[in-house]
Amino acid sequence: GNTTLQIHDEYDIQNHLGSLIKMTDRQRLEQIANLYIETHYYEKATDILFNQLIQMAPNQWSYWIQMANADLRRITNSQTNTLHDDTYNIDSFLEDNLIRCNDIISRFCGDLTNHQDLSNHSRESSSPSPTQPQFLRAPFLFRVEIYAQYLKHYLNKQGTQLLNQSSISLLSSSIIDFGQIFAPITSCCFQDLRPYLTTLMEVCSRDSFDNDEQIIPKAMMDVLVWAKSLRESNDPSIPNINNDSPNSSDVHSHGVKDDNKKRRKLSLRCYITSVKICMQIWSLLIDNCPNNSNQHIHIDLAMMDFVPDFHELVLLWEDTLSLADSPSDEDLTEKDKNLTQKEFLPGDDLILLAVQVIQHLTQHQNDMQPAISILTAALLEYSITKSPHNPYLKICALQTYSSSSHTLSITRAWEMFESLAIRHIQLDSCSYLILNKLYKGGLYKEAIQHAGSIISLHNSNAKDIGDYLAKSFENGNISKGHEMIEWERNKMSRSIQLLEAKGIIMDLATLLYPGDTKNMNLDSETNSRNTMNYTLGLLHGICGRESDYERTLKIVKDSNNNFSAPSLLKFSTKMLSTVSDNRDSSINQFEILCKTKLCDSSVIFFESSMRKQFHDILVRATLLIQIAKPPKKGKVICCRFGSMDFNRCQSLLRVIKSFTSFIDHHGYIHDLASSTLHPYRISLSKSTLDLAKTLCITSTGIENLLDKEGDNLTKSNDTLATRESLCIPLLISASEHILNARNQLKIVSDRKTEFVCSLLADHIVPLFSILEMVGNLFSSFGWGKRKKLTKASAGNLAVVAKHLHDLVTDMENVLHIQNYTSSDMENNDKSVFAKQILEKTISELESFSYSTQPNSIYGDKVTYATRTMSTYFIKNENWRKMLEFVTDQIVLSQQCTRERVLPFLVQIKSKLMEYNANT
Repeated sequence: GNTTLQIHDEYDIQNHLGSLIKMTDRQRLEQIANLYIETHYYEKATDILFNQLIQMAPNQWSYWIQMANADLRRITNSQTNTLHDDTYNIDSFLEDNLIRCNDIISRFCGDLTNHQDLSNHSRESSSPSPTQPQFLRAPFLFRVEIYAQYLKHYLNKQGTQLLNQSSISLLSSSIIDFGQIFAPITSCCFQDLRPYLTTLMEVCSRDSFDNDEQIIPKAMMDVLVWAKSLRESNDPSIPNINNDSPNSSDVHSHGVKDDNKKRRKLSLRCYITSVKICMQIWSLLIDNCPNNSNQHIHIDLAMMDFVPDFHELVLLWEDTLSLADSPSDEDLTEKDKNLTQKEFLPGDDLILLAVQVIQHLTQHQNDMQPAISILTAALLEYSITKSPHNPYLKICALQTYSSSSHTLSITRAWEMFESLAIRHIQLDSCSYLILNKLYKGGLYKEAIQHAGSIISLHNSNAKDIGDYLAKSFENGNISKGHEMIEWERNKMSRSIQLLEAKGIIMDLATLLYPGDTKNMNLDSETNSRNTMNYTLGLLHGICGRESDYERTLKIVKDSNNNFSAPSLLKFSTKMLSTVSDNRDSSINQFEILCKTKLCDSSVIFFESSMRKQFHDILVRATLLIQIAKPPKKGKVICCRFGSMDFNRCQSLLRVIKSFTSFIDHHGYIHDLASSTLHPYRISLSKSTLDLAKTLCITSTGIENLLDKEGDNLTKSNDTLATRESLCIPLLISASEHILNARNQLKIVSDRKTEFVCSLLADHIVPLFSILEMVGNLFSSFGWGKRKKLTKASAGNLAVVAKHLHDLVTDMENVLHIQNYTSSDMENNDKSVFAKQILEKTISELESFSYSTQPNSIYGDKVTYATRTMSTYFIKNENWRKMLEFVTDQIVLSQQCTRERVLPFLVQIKSKLMEYNANT
């Protein structure tokens, strides 16, 4: 048979257009096995997979899984298809696959009746190679897989009624056997076993407890006891060997050190694997706790006997820094850095584990969360200086700095994200780490730039797909061409990240400010009007300026381009089922005990729908007032059916009706960070709709949708006074909605800087823009700002402006409360506030006490571990420098946010004050 590809490279393909690429024997067998499975010939497929493919590649995990799935389908087929006399059942599945598994193990791995021999052999190997027989993980892992499938079958069929302790112990024993063999050999041992630990928890019922007081099932306890013994028997710390003896030669000393280093690495793998397994069981037990119970307290207390405290993990990490195979970046020149292989340190996982332990044990101490976050950030920062090429450390630090519960430094989080060098398709799958956090952190320019990179990726991908598709069809590779078509249509073009990026750009266009704010008097209540003209809507966006019409025309034109932000206007708010969530959650696989919760895609879709409808209103409102006809000699110009102003008014009213229905249908509006109910957003949205409807009435005299020409538009009562009287109730309603929103915001407990930043872009800017349009239109109708005492419409609009001014003032106060002023800065550019944060953090850590814990033993353990770790941090010079670095980053981030956001708030206040100025 053919064993090599006939066409080797692109040159051959280009000179043999249309020719078929011949398959290797292995590829041909794979195709035959797939065809047998698709045609329900499962027994034949299993025969090819085991007797031919697995014999060729015994470590190819996909073959083993495919074989197991074929056998499981055979069981289902025999139960549902009466035409086939097949007695194959789950017991046959277990028996046959155990025989196959043991056959491959005995053939390729020798006689392994004693699994401990293999583990010992791996330890004694001075230079283990993945090609050695004992590194065939697939057959050993398959034994765990078939036991898991065996238990799942009974669990899905009749719950836990047919499962006894001996059946469950089959899975726990196979997990222990696999871990005993491969824990010292491979660092991925835990990831191999992780799904089976979850299965073990699923099949553990109350029958698996020894007594009613036991909170850990027996099968889980067996794994925990084994994991603890594995950790205790593998100490990777530096051995106390005196190699400086004058009688020992340098060569012998060097050899001893190398041998010790290799053994320590094997022990370190075992240690880390055991801790991860215990933490995974800990997490599963917590997840299965009944709601509104204190059982998690007892679980935490029990698990603290199996998991080392975070102080021990950090000390061990420092001890394992000497295990690095290459010198650190600190010891290399710039030229050598480029030539050195970028590797992780063997003990990096210890830091990630330590961070999760301290975060979990202190998660209920809300008053201590800022200090704990600073402590963990310092821990991660120091580890990154030692292992700068580990992306998981950076992702963990990014999430610590930008946590939704307590944001430390959005600017440092952005630096961490940039250091990850996210490129190409990862922009679509990994941008959820930072994109919305930039939006909420006030880094509007960076958010726009990153959202633009996502759109550019999709634009270039669509072009490249066309080129690759043509080449694929030309070369006869039809199947790959269809795969590319499906990928582009169903994944890329429907990406939820692309939709979010478009909405963010549209929202932040008005807030894009490239200049420098350092010379602006940000603390002044009334800045000069000339200074304020250089902020809101300077470059893009609709904000009630004279340039709105030209920008709107460009938005309408660009909306036809699917790879531009204005195409958001063409998006349907009823397409939730069609969007594709391409976010990659596997980059958080290091999280075991404390897991990041991804925002639900429906919430992202909802926020994008909100942004789309706000911009629908802004665009149509701008187009309407551009052709609005002011009264002549005190008489309004009646609107005619079918005229341009009529059509634009009807278009705006149609959007208003759609937006109103959208709000009423949902009944509430989600906050993207916490998905909690926020009535203030409903109030602010309705005030925007009231002002938009005011534009329709003022410009055309039409307040409702008109579907046919029979409606009389030239009524004698369409006068200037009539239009004004129709506007007044809407203005009163708008002012009431804003007042309600302000009162509702006062009871919101999480009014932080990120809250102000998102509220400004989501609601304040659209509301202010519509208000400015109404003010400009009123001026042309003779109801200008100076007429507030004589014209009811102008007076009510001034009330709307006053309430909005008060709301913006509240937002400004939040920025001032959570940030420092210029008087806090010292001559050396380090703020007093940074020192205050550091001193407060140290004081809280030193005096930490778990006082709200009903179990005193648990509280004492957490308190002792936290204080011990804190004391070590404070006394160690390197760690203390990292604490100082983190507090400096907090101050720099708050300063940056303040300089980015405050000018917009000051300008909006300044413009709103004009409506209530003394005349």
